[in-house]
Amino acid sequence: MTSFIGADNFSFDSLREEISKTSKSSLKADLLAGLQVALLTLPQAIAYALVAGLPLSASLFAAIFSPVIALFFSSSKSLITGPVNTIAIMIQMSVATILFTSFHDILPQERENLALQLVVQVTLLVGLFQVIIALFKLGRLIQFVSHSVVLGYLGGSLIAVVINQLYPLFGIVADPEATSLFDKLWDIFSRTGEFHLPTLMIGAISFVSILLLKRISIKIPGALITIILASIVLYFFQDIVNSSLFDSVKQIGSVSSFNILPVFYFPHVDLKLINTIFPIAIAIALLAMLETACTAKSMAAKSKEPISVNQEILSIGMGNLGSSLLGAMPISVSPTRSALNHEMGAKTRLSGLFSAMFVALLVTVFAFYVTRIPVSALSALIIITVFVLLSPHQIMVCLKATKADRWVLVSTFLACLFFSLEIGFYIGVALSITSYLRKAALPQVVEYAVMENGELRAINLQAQYLKKPIRVIKIEGELFFASAEVFENTLKAITEDDDLTRAIILQVKNARDIDATTCLTLIELKESLEKRNCALILAGVTLPVWDVLSYSGAVERLGKENLFIFDERSPHRYLQKALERANKLIAAPA
Repeated sequence: MTSFIGADNFSFDSLREEISKTSKSSLKADLLAGLQVALLTLPQAIAYALVAGLPLSASLFAAIFSPVIALFFSSSKSLITGPVNTIAIMIQMSVATILFTSFHDILPQERENLALQLVVQVTLLVGLFQVIIALFKLGRLIQFVSHSVVLGYLGGSLIAVVINQLYPLFGIVADPEATSLFDKLWDIFSRTGEFHLPTLMIGAISFVSILLLKRISIKIPGALITIILASIVLYFFQDIVNSSLFDSVKQIGSVSSFNILPVFYFPHVDLKLINTIFPIAIAIALLAMLETACTAKSMAAKSKEPISVNQEILSIGMGNLGSSLLGAMPISVSPTRSALNHEMGAKTRLSGLFSAMFVALLVTVFAFYVTRIPVSALSALIIITVFVLLSPHQIMVCLKATKADRWVLVSTFLACLFFSLEIGFYIGVALSITSYLRKAALPQVVEYAVMENGELRAINLQAQYLKKPIRVIKIEGELFFASAEVFENTLKAITEDDDLTRAIILQVKNARDIDATTCLTLIELKESLEKRNCALILAGVTLPVWDVLSYSGAVERLGKENLFIFDERSPHRYLQKALERANKLIAAPA
């Protein structure tokens, strides 16, 4: 099977090839794909600003300027970057917590600007972290975070965003004293008599409209059509019917500021808040990297184009650095917009450039109408969007697969509910890594018999306890510091009270990732066996293992004559040589 994923390499050949092969037909395809993506991006960007509690410009600039920066560093022609729901949710919950704990006495009119200042600092740290990870080719670190963590986090985020969006959907103002999700849920249902029916009506119409249009065809810009429809309905009742009931329906212009032209400035990191901001930034950076890697792999399978995960991390990292200079929120690869871009037949990454240009054009031309969008319509769009993010099938697979997957998913989900989202995400990551280390720290140590041709043959349980002059033990798995003690104790248990064995052959062909702890363990084991007049022989030593043993000086301590390197040209010869060495030692006088 051909692999289209390169985890480490950087290459900008694809960009040069796309530029050289640009034609009228490809430009037409990219223009049409870019327009379709823009029609989906605009309502989503507006909605994500509402979710994050930021000015519209923070999300719109992240949808217009940051993707243009990112696409020049990308390895893919299909991936579309920009603001995404998961990051918007984490920003809202995190910034709200900071404002409540450190700036609880701030005036409402200053809250949005301060939130933006905090987010810009977070965006700068996110970009720096991602660029460093990419340049040092550490993209594989995200493999330690299982899909159960992502699903658990998304589940917790879904509950959080739905509860938060019920306030604008029902037309009520959140109680500032209600900080936890449970407090907010109780606050909402205890105030059912305060629900604003016109606001709820527009939200309900929007909800039904999006679902119906989505069911007809995913190519229809249902979100944009719905927002236009909701704005027309509100305009009809406010300006034509002159109904006083609809005067208090909140619009975007009444809850968020809106600047079309970007202002460039260098973000200032407040050292007093760095301890609070840094964990949030790392959590957002990791989440964006995970989402980017998952989407990149999915798009690579569809488009059959080579994609470098590290290069995509560099791409969003550079885009986030650009965002921090524009007062924009962090970006990531968008799964929904990337899928639409591919389905609409984009030929080159110019489709991403055209998409950003169309969004900028739509915002500039229809700026006045953007401010007239009902907030409850966006709340309906947000709620539907977060439900689309979750896959019931994937959740059931994780719940049924193993106890570890089930434990990680449920624990991450509950941690997101009872703690903040970033803490819940960190707890999930810690559980995922712990689960991996538990498995990696248990190498297989099994005794075998060696045939005359050098092949290994499994022996039954009773034969393992028979005393014999030469014993062959196969080691398979990770042999780093975490597994060294298990490895040593298992070997001692196998050879315990055995005064007949004169040579132990360790078959280490399938042993991986040995380190200093393993080298010391082998040296101590050799010295311990020598006191019992028993030799230690290593067979099947691979070149990576040999390098570590050589650099550490363990080769001299173990004896070069007792180490036999694995050669693929003669796959069984190393065992034959090891047996010859063992028989020679046995024949020698004690």
